[in-house]
Order: sequence, then structure tokens, then C-alpha cells
Amino acid sequence: KLVEELTSSNDMTLQRAEQIFVTLQHDYAAEYKEFALGDLAAGVIAPLVKITLENWKPIEQPTQHVELIKKWRGILESNAEPQNESRNIFDPYSSLVWAGVIPSFRACAASWNPKLHQPMAALLDCWAPLFPTWILDSVLEQLVLPQLSNGVRDWDPLTDTVPIHIWILPWNNILGHKMEEFIFPTIREKLAAALQAWMPQDRSARAMLTPWKGAFNDVEMQRFLSQHIIPKLQLVLNEFIINPLQQQLELWNQVWEWHELVPTPQMAQLLDKYFFPKWMQVLVLWLNQSPDYGEISRWYTGWKSMFSEEILREPAIKEHLRRALEMMHRATDVLAPPTLSSIPTPILTSTPPPPPPPAMLDMQMVPPAQLEFKELVSQKCAERGILFAPLPGRRELGKQVYRVGKLYCYIDRNVCMLSDASMKNWLPTSVQQLLDHALSA
Repeated sequence: KLVEELTSSNDMTLQRAEQIFVTLQHDYAAEYKEFALGDLAAGVIAPLVKITLENWKPIEQPTQHVELIKKWRGILESNAEPQNESRNIFDPYSSLVWAGVIPSFRACAASWNPKLHQPMAALLDCWAPLFPTWILDSVLEQLVLPQLSNGVRDWDPLTDTVPIHIWILPWNNILGHKMEEFIFPTIREKLAAALQAWMPQDRSARAMLTPWKGAFNDVEMQRFLSQHIIPKLQLVLNEFIINPLQQQLELWNQVWEWHELVPTPQMAQLLDKYFFPKWMQVLVLWLNQSPDYGEISRWYTGWKSMFSEEILREPAIKEHLRRALEMMHRATDVLAPPTLSSIPTPILTSTPPPPPPPAMLDMQMVPPAQLEFKELVSQKCAERGILFAPLPGRRELGKQVYRVGKLYCYIDRNVCMLSDASMKNWLPTSVQQLLDHALSA
């Protein structure tokens, strides 16, 4: 009779249905289990719940009806058998939620503005504990994810005033790999289009990309930076002038500011190819001008202090600095290799050292025809990274003796006289042969 009333009454209410279910469970427990009367929830209770929730606005009233569903969960799960639940996702309670509650979520999600993250997050916080796992996954993947996808599709990185990471990234931990599969590729595509005309003096790009570190797949992030950021940083380093006389660091800062976002190996590769060749050339030119070695030491240490510990550990960077120290050490028999503990504060922007030669200021070499022969030899050595420095107090036939790498020479008119460390046999040689011998020695 109770079952007949439950299934046939045209004016059944949720309250009366609750009374019948409780009575059946307590007074007819054996029959309730034998005939699986809990399955009536899908056909009888779910429609009543759906009607009750008909005018509910979930986004505006996230906590409303939570207690009602909690009550029905207690009723329907009180006699549930765990093994049946594992075999059948449509157990009575799941059926009730799917048919009675989810239609309201479906209607609410269709009108939800994904840029307003908080209301939907608050709604899910209230209801996620009440949803079986498969229903929660369905809500996220079939209701939330499509709306996020639509929002990203309509997003314009050049005109939207709300940064996209504010309303997208909160879903990253919840949706996991679905974000990389369905959302992030579109974001990267739109960011790439927005960066076509970008140059590093515009700092907004770094602010826009930084939140995505750790969100984007590491491989995808590295590929994105390699395609759209690093080539622009290369252009800046190409324009950067290393000038010990009065160092301007704006262009350097435009590049170095990216070191926390660009992976260390990529940044080291960038510096290896586009910064250090110029830096080494300036050092060689300076060493070839009988300089104040204390100033050079401070310059070296100043630049070294600009780099992070991670960059300094990179093999290519370590090798450049090692070579620089070796050249500084060879430039004089007196100067010991500088150390961080013994060198004064770096000099990069004030109290300049004695003016370097014009070639060092603009890196534009003077045509050989305008140079004295000694200056020509000095310049050619600098271009190859070969130390060319006078040996104090050493002369041969009245001519100044110079160290050329590990060899020695003196200049007689426009002829180089070359010798090894013995300084006994001096042979005439061309500039090209001098360079070749110095490189191979």
C-alpha cells in the first residue's frame, strides 16, 4: 500500500515521500532490500526534487537546498550496500542527484560568465561534498570546462582589462590535464599573436606571462619562450654596447629581467652567444692598452655579480669567466687572479676607469688603413680573443716586446718578429701567421 501510494499518487509531496521511505526502511527492512525499493528514488523522488529546485538560482543562492539533499542522502544511503554502489554508478542517491539537482546546475552554468570565478567556485565548494565523484567530474568537464573554453575563445589579450590568469588559473588544480588539453593551447596561441609586434622595452609582456610559469607544461612553456620571447631578447643583446667608460644598463635590464621566467639553460645559451663574445672582446681590447688592472678587476667582478647563482653554475658561463680570469692573469706577471673577497665594489656607472680606446666605446673597429701597425695587430688579436700586451722592461733591438697569447713578438716597422718563450730566435711573420701561431700555441 505504501509503495502504491508512492508510485501512483498524483499529489505526492517531498515531505510525504520522505515519511514513506523512512517507514519502509524501518518497518519493512527485509522487503525494502529484497525488492530494491531504493531504486524508486530515480522515478519518484528525483522529479519531486527537480520541481522543488525549479526556481532556485544556484550562483546567487549557493547554500540553498543543501540540507534537503543531505537529508535524502542519509535516507537513501542508510541501507545501501557498498558492493552494489561500486558496481552501479546509478545507485539511488546518485540517480536522485543526477535527475533532481544537476538540471539546475546545467541551467546555471549556461548563463555563467567565466570571468566571474568566485561565484561558481563558491557554489561548487558547497555542493562538491554532496556529489558522487563521477557527477562532480561531469559537472566540471561538461558544464564548467566548456564555459571556460568559450571565455578563452572570446578573450583578447590586447584589450581585455581583466587579466586572464585571474579567472583561469584557479581552475588549474581542479581540472588538471584537461586545462592543458582544452584551454591552455588557445591561450598560448592568442598570447603569441599579441607578441608579434612586442619588444622587450614593454615590460607588460613579462607581467602577462609570469603567472603561467608552473601552469603551462614545462615543455610547452620552453617552446613558447623559444619562439616568441628569446628571439626578441637576442635583438636587444645585439644592440647592447658594453662600455666600461660609462655603462648604460637599460638594454641589459630588459633582457636580464626575464631570467626567472626563461629556464636557466636557455638564458645561459642566450648569454653565451650574444653577450659574452662582446664582453670578452672588450676585455681583450682593454688588456691590450696597458690598463689599470684594479679597474679591470672591479669591472670583471661587477659583471659577475649581475648574474644569479644558477647562471654562474652553467658550464658555458663558467668557461667564459674562467677564460677571462686566465687572460687577466696572463696580462701581467704580478697580478693574481681576482677573487670576490679581494676585489672592491664593482664600477659600472660611476667613477669610470681611464678612457678605453675608441674601438671599445662603440665596438665599431676603425678601418686598418687608419691604424698604426701596432694598433692593427692589437685589434686583430682582440677580434680573436688573443691577449696582446707589452712586457714591461723587455725590449729586443730597442723595440718593445709584446706578449701574444703564450708567444712573444716585437714590431720592426711593419713586420712582426715572433719568438717562443725562450726569446732567442726571432723570425719574421705575417699578421695572419702570428694569429694562427698564437691560437695553436
